[in-house]
Amino acid sequence: MLFFALTPWWIGNTIDAIVASSTTVTDIVHRCAVLLAIAAGGAVAILAEERTSMLLRVECEVSLMRVLSRRTSNLGVAPSAYSAVNLGMVDISSVANGVSALARGIGGLIAVLLVGGAMLATSWQLGLVILVGAVIALISNDVVLLNYRRRQVTQRKRSDDLTQVARDIGGGARVIRGLGTAQTFLQRYAASSQTLQRSGTDLSKADAQASAFRGVVSGIYKIVTVAVGAKLALSGTITVGDVVTAYGYTVFLSNPLNYIMRARQLRAAGVISQQRIEEWLADNPISHTPALRQQDFPAALKRLESVIGASITPGAYTGVTSLDVRDWHTTSLELANATLGRHQTVQIVGTDDYLFSGTLREVLTPPCDGLGDIGFEDVERQRSAVAAAMASDILVALPDGVDSDMTAGAMEFSGGERQRLRLARALSTAPEVLVLVDPTAALDVSTESAVVSGIRELRAGRTTVVLTHSVPSLVHADRVIVLGGAGDGVAAVGTHRDLLQLPEYRGLVRRLRGEA
Repeated sequence: MLFFALTPWWIGNTIDAIVASSTTVTDIVHRCAVLLAIAAGGAVAILAEERTSMLLRVECEVSLMRVLSRRTSNLGVAPSAYSAVNLGMVDISSVANGVSALARGIGGLIAVLLVGGAMLATSWQLGLVILVGAVIALISNDVVLLNYRRRQVTQRKRSDDLTQVARDIGGGARVIRGLGTAQTFLQRYAASSQTLQRSGTDLSKADAQASAFRGVVSGIYKIVTVAVGAKLALSGTITVGDVVTAYGYTVFLSNPLNYIMRARQLRAAGVISQQRIEEWLADNPISHTPALRQQDFPAALKRLESVIGASITPGAYTGVTSLDVRDWHTTSLELANATLGRHQTVQIVGTDDYLFSGTLREVLTPPCDGLGDIGFEDVERQRSAVAAAMASDILVALPDGVDSDMTAGAMEFSGGERQRLRLARALSTAPEVLVLVDPTAALDVSTESAVVSGIRELRAGRTTVVLTHSVPSLVHADRVIVLGGAGDGVAAVGTHRDLLQLPEYRGLVRRLRGEA
């Protein structure tokens, strides 16, 4: 930025030299070459400034998005997770723009002080005009920004209201249809949308007014500086070159002053967004996953046992099934959801768990909160998990293997492939207690048997509970818990071989194999 401050100074110096008739053609050519060098240096400085500003903004956005993503992953489908979407779409960019503009504003302030000091050395009157004019411009700009800040707060409030209505419609669609109030909710959404549109228009008007005000202030600033400089030149206090330099400085300072004013405006919007993000983070504290202490493990197992209704052997592979095949899917989901509770040592993996976008490496082994990227041990654990889930063929078929990009929901994969990827992700995290809900439901018989063997081998020594109607899963289980139908509780407990002596269990196995 300061490179351009050299331009008016050099032009004024050249004019004074020409007026004094002390220059030759060679001197003029030399001075023009220096001017070109200054312009080239200014161009390089602009590129560096833009690059630094962009990197600062992107780094800020990525850092905030990483924090929100990790916090949201702890919330699952909690209502407040939807608010994070609005924060990510609007407030993160606002904060990042404010940070980037603040850096430029600080640079602009330094430029104003240096130029003002240079003019004070030439003429205290002109130097005083430049510095006092800059202060007046900044103070008056703050007054104008008061209206912008008020409308910014209002616009954010309206955006939150619209998000809340949309969340109600999306989350309660079934209830809304049952109550027959769909039209009422649609009207509410339309009204909130129109209110947000009006507040956005008001905010745009306030932004335009602030921009127009900066233009007017810049024009007045130039006029006053030139008028004072011309008067001083006529009185012989300064030279013509000094007047040209002073005018050039006012033209140059229009950018630093705009940087400062714009920084204060964007920073004002960024502070509001920052407060919203801080409030959301405070309302949704992170649940750290501590190392499993000895006293935590029995608590997690007790939770599982209270839900299932039978004791579970620590470190064993336990299968849970039901004599009621028809309602098993609903029953298994209810058991899994009830088991989760607040126990972070228990991980639940369902048949429709969401697969996030990103590279498969990131999806299969997401970094833990506060631990950064995955390390060597995580990579090895990931490979073992992929092999156990029989998902290696999926990676081999992709052009970049584990570094291939995957879209949100992994819709480019088949149902069986998605299920194996979910299983590989769960195995990669290596929780002490893993609850799997029908982990092989979408797999063919041969793949199913291989996956069950892989799970059992990889999870050796850790507690694994499989809610399933898969015969291979029951065959490989150390212990099988059989639930009665219609909430009758536990019907039988034992190994698969022992339970085959019971007619009810033997009949269940035959039905699952399609023999009856």
